[in-house]
Amino acid sequence: MIRELNEINITRRTVFLVIEAQIDFTRPYGKFGINGAEAIREINKIMAGKPYVVTTVDWHSLKPKPHISFKRWGQHCVPGTSGAMYDPDLDIGRIDVEFKKGTDPDDDIYDSFKIPWFEQFIKILDPDKVIVAGSAIPVCPSLTAMSSVVAGFETYLPWNACCVMKDTDIGKAIVELERAGVIVTNKPK
Repeated sequence: MIRELNEINITRRTVFLVIEAQIDFTRPYGKFGINGAEAIREINKIMAGKPYVVTTVDWHSLKPKPHISFKRWGQHCVPGTSGAMYDPDLDIGRIDVEFKKGTDPDDDIYDSFKIPWFEQFIKILDPDKVIVAGSAIPVCPSLTAMSSVVAGFETYLPWNACCVMKDTDIGKAIVELERAGVIVTNKPK
């Protein structure tokens, strides 16, 4: 049984999905007050193994009207604000492709596989495995990892490369991921 991500072979056919590694989700001064420093370090380590890196970013405009997600989460990841920018420590030079999500003010997408053409794009890459990390558990990375399994991919989620929302029941989040077929590595001790 794989317990640590370094126990698997990362190749260029490995697709690494980095979900919302943006300041609003990774910095204590961001909208959600999450300290994602360790997660960003781990994401950079995985990227150094040279997988194919696909990022998704929340991109929620105020015009023509405020994004629907603001009702639940408050204003975040607004284009042109610092909160929408990648974490300053993220090695953006290793990103191959970026997908924006939540650009339609009436469409509240959490699962990256719901982005138009996203699943088709990943299937074209024909990955040997998919690794999902980023921010913030139990929402976007969790849902994306579960959909990756449904799409037929061997899917890993390295816990130490993910930011976790405050008040998250960590045990429950891990159980839900594993029940869905996601291989959760680097679990908290």
